[in-house]
Amino acid sequence: MTGHERLLRNNVLVAAVVALGMALVLIPAFGLLGAAVATATGMAIQNLLCVWQVRRVLGFNTLAIWQRVRPEPAGGGCGAGSA
Repeated sequence: MTGHERLLRNNVLVAAVVALGMALVLIPAFGLLGAAVATATGMAIQNLLCVWQVRRVLGFNTLAIWQRVRPEPAGGGCGAGSA
């Protein structure tokens, strides 16, 4: 861990409060669909908060999956022939 467990706890708390508030509003009106929307929104908020926190605190983007990893130059590895 990176010592930022309190930030994760706060993210989970915020997402839970939002999900609970939405559930209280949406379930009486929409039933099971309202519960699903509230749960999905809470999960999305939690994940986006975590992405934002990692970017802000640790300095890298966890959503940059479209960027290619640069291949290692020839002869620079720890395979056969390197000393």
